[in-house]
Amino acid sequence: MQKFFKGFFNLSSTVYRVAIVRFILSMGNFIYPFMTLFLVKKLNISPSIASIYFIASGFAFVPASIISGKLADSIGRRIVLLSSFFVYILIIFSIFFLYHFNILQNTVIAIMLIVANLFLSMTQVPIAAILTDVTDLTNRNEAFSLTYLAANAGFAFGPIIAGFLFENYTSMIFLGNGIASLIGFIIFCGIKETKPDTMAYKDVKLDSVNNNSLEENLNIGYISAIEASINQDNTGSNIENKAIVSLDNKDKNIPGQKTNDLIFDNETDGEKVAIKNQSIFDFIFGDTIFLLFIIATIFFSFAYSQAGFTLPIFLSNLFSNNGAKLYGVLQSTNALTVIFLTPLVSLLTKKRSSFLMIAVSGLFYAFGFGLYSVFNKFGFLIFTTVLWSIGEIIQVTHQNVFIANRSPIHLRGQVNGAFQILSGIGYILGPIFSGFTQKNFPITYVWATVFIICIAGSIQLLLIYFKNKKGTI
Repeated sequence: MQKFFKGFFNLSSTVYRVAIVRFILSMGNFIYPFMTLFLVKKLNISPSIASIYFIASGFAFVPASIISGKLADSIGRRIVLLSSFFVYILIIFSIFFLYHFNILQNTVIAIMLIVANLFLSMTQVPIAAILTDVTDLTNRNEAFSLTYLAANAGFAFGPIIAGFLFENYTSMIFLGNGIASLIGFIIFCGIKETKPDTMAYKDVKLDSVNNNSLEENLNIGYISAIEASINQDNTGSNIENKAIVSLDNKDKNIPGQKTNDLIFDNETDGEKVAIKNQSIFDFIFGDTIFLLFIIATIFFSFAYSQAGFTLPIFLSNLFSNNGAKLYGVLQSTNALTVIFLTPLVSLLTKKRSSFLMIAVSGLFYAFGFGLYSVFNKFGFLIFTTVLWSIGEIIQVTHQNVFIANRSPIHLRGQVNGAFQILSGIGYILGPIFSGFTQKNFPITYVWATVFIICIAGSIQLLLIYFKNKKGTI
């Protein structure tokens, strides 16, 4: 355990800023966990129409991820993060004044919430890119684990506070959310730009270069990315390929060295696969392992979506009027599991392949959600919740590391954005499938289907891993 927490020391100051903001925002995230109740009870919108607003709010991450990913890679992470966050804060404070002073209490508020969520979603990609930029293979896992742990620590308090405010002090939810966001914005202002200076890179051709001459080339600039397949004979004397080379003589950045809070990864990092004029689509569809990884995460997000949609209905059917209260207990169980077991799980899995650990997370999802179809005693339901919560810990702390290590440096923002969009397909299909299934079959069929899908996703990844065990995944 001490080794785990030791890994949180000596990280970039940027990582600590992000972790603090994630805690503050999660603790102040009063709005979206109660969005459905707000639309139905406070704005008097029918449940069927409210579901449309809820889905639209969820869909906001699609254009947000595309736009922010492209902008983060072109104009910079910091400016995209701060500008998107600032607009979000303005909208939230506007909603507070409009609702608190009874200026507007209709569907306009609902539309403003959707727009606000779009700009909030635009902050996620640059944050992920920033964390990737300021870490390397030796501490990236710890950085993502720390921010993930900070966010869940905040979630342990936020919904409880919002629950006390919702009925009689509804407008205070928006005010509290706005104040928390403003504090986070001020902290984020201290972050420096981390985007690699891609304008300093240009194409060169390496003709008849051996290992010694490669080292000599480091004196003129840092070779940041070399195409994955390099034709080289046993003596290493006939290397002929195109590379992206920085010709900025001032920096003389060495792989693995930190310069101005930016990590220049070594040759085992994802930068190695950067290819001239490679687009995000070329990368995803050209990398079979990454494509199958995305498919598996769609399966897993399909499963995880049931925690917010099927689980409360399942508990209401099982425990009648106590269903909502017990659902809150299971949500707290999830948060507490993440808080207390993240250090242990991260320590036990740190030296394991991130790809392998993502496959293992699917097994925890399969049994965690699947066993809901078997148990009807609440004590056992707590146990199954702990199981899928452990799967969540493993997946979240390792999937970002896998993406960061495999993605080209010039596409990092877009790869993170594409991943959020594609994995989000599962969150969309999950509730749709559950609603159809509940209409025609017992609700336990949903859990059985989730079990099968997660097992299929894990087996897919495990087969790839053991087939390429001597490779780089």
